[in-house]
Amino acid sequence: MNFQPRSSGQPRNLSAGRDPGCSMCRAAREAEGRHLRWFLLENYGSPSALQRLEGRSYCLRHARRLAAGDNRQLSVTFEYLVRVEQRRLAELAGGGRRRAREARQAATSIECPACVAGLVAARAESSRMLQRLATEAGREAYAGREGPCREHLWWLLGEASEELAAWLLERARERMAALSAGLERYFHRLDHRFHHEPAGEEQTAWHRALRYFWGDVDALAPWPEPPPGRGAVGP
Repeated sequence: MNFQPRSSGQPRNLSAGRDPGCSMCRAAREAEGRHLRWFLLENYGSPSALQRLEGRSYCLRHARRLAAGDNRQLSVTFEYLVRVEQRRLAELAGGGRRRAREARQAATSIECPACVAGLVAARAESSRMLQRLATEAGREAYAGREGPCREHLWWLLGEASEELAAWLLERARERMAALSAGLERYFHRLDHRFHHEPAGEEQTAWHRALRYFWGDVDALAPWPEPPPGRGAVGP
């Protein structure tokens, strides 16, 4: 498996080509994947990365990705974090309940570094999408696709001009009408009187609705695992 990050450093045009779903979800997931690849390859022992991890923790979703595979190089990361935590706990032990409350409040504001990378990429893709939608070709391409998830649609609506917002809302209403018709057709076929009718796209209407309401799950980039022994530290 090729474990190297893309060398270009530039995100590909996610809305103009073959990917049918939410380009902002896809941009976020690809950025998260790049972040984790670089962390496992090089940044697990980087002084600057380790210092940032003192104030930030990976979320459970990304921690599970880091835990998958033989990533023994993370021993370097946690050797550092354990020493930092020992020092913090010693300070808290001498500071009473007030220090404990301060530490708890600080912990609740921690942002996952991979999530931040994804958010930045999604915001950038949102801006590019708005630029494309200012052209006739961009709108034609948008209309031929499934469209963004609900959250990212609201991002676009919040930044769009009044005319563009009205256009986006009309496309979203068309999408909801198509989903409604698909779901209606699905339940229609559950009636034993109509079992003989051939199955069609209504069988996956629920999945298209899921991508709209909860995010484009099909945009999940492959999560790489390092080759055996890659980056392993110690015996």
